[in-house]
Amino acid sequence: MKQSIISVIVPCYNVENYIDRCLESIVNQTIGSEHLQIILINDASTDHTLDHMHQWEQKYPENILLVDCAENHKLGAARNIGMQYVTGEYVSFVDSDDVLDVTMFSKMYERACQCGCDVVECEYKEFWDGDELSIEKRHEDYYIELDTVEKRKAFIISSLKTAVWGRLYKTNFLKNNNLLFLEDVYYEDCHYSGLAMMILDSYCSIGETLYYYYQNSNGIILSTKNMEKVKWEIDVEKQLVKDLITRKILSESLEPYHEELEFYVTVKGCLDAIGMLADAKQMNSEWMAYLIHNLITIFPMCTENYYLNKYQPFFWNNLKEIVRAHRNE
Repeated sequence: MKQSIISVIVPCYNVENYIDRCLESIVNQTIGSEHLQIILINDASTDHTLDHMHQWEQKYPENILLVDCAENHKLGAARNIGMQYVTGEYVSFVDSDDVLDVTMFSKMYERACQCGCDVVECEYKEFWDGDELSIEKRHEDYYIELDTVEKRKAFIISSLKTAVWGRLYKTNFLKNNNLLFLEDVYYEDCHYSGLAMMILDSYCSIGETLYYYYQNSNGIILSTKNMEKVKWEIDVEKQLVKDLITRKILSESLEPYHEELEFYVTVKGCLDAIGMLADAKQMNSEWMAYLIHNLITIFPMCTENYYLNKYQPFFWNNLKEIVRAHRNE
């Protein structure tokens, strides 16, 4: 397989109904399929996903590399396996039931070349079966160099989205910083994105919706029977804080970003999980207690956080008394 500009890693598990439209949106990119290395990871699918993947590999043998895994180890392990085969200057992760606008990689690569940044990110739009997909302009493009403490503080508060798709990563940035996904867990992308947020030196945002995220009511996260997995949200945020210290990115005090990370972890690891439970009408006192208990083991004084009280006033005001009660038990 020849050298490519962009390596696209697509983990696949039981997506026989979706993988064709996803791959069609990738190979039809205006940047040209000849500039793409498409790495398909079959994560031990039990349906006919692998058959579809073989057909695409046979159709594009110069551009598609198929890796077939005998055992399922979830998205994190599949993406790590994909990274072992990367030859492109840039890497992009795509979920196998999602769709890309055909201009996504050309626009991202153009901005990456202009700015020389570690990460380029576009806007995304959720869609359901039957929805019409079109580009929407959300904001003007912007570029940030994270060369001061104050800039990174603001970046943590606004932050990258926790999902890893819809981005173009500079390959050297990922490899030089040994950025790997947690394996055999859920919400592994939250940990990965959090590390990237604290390490990257430069970032560009494209204000157009170029990535379309499929809302599958039978998917891992939205399925009612799987809602207990939201407890993993706080687990991976705890691991993020631990790894920031272990890697010596920050000291144990987390200064100068303690309050900003406290806000980030509380929202991503606790409030988002509780909101998801509420939306699914699956509120559970045991799960709530687990989320809150683990939050206060990291940030016992989060109830006083400036950003939480400023940006999450209604939700946080209703919850922080419960947090205080758990802390005082």
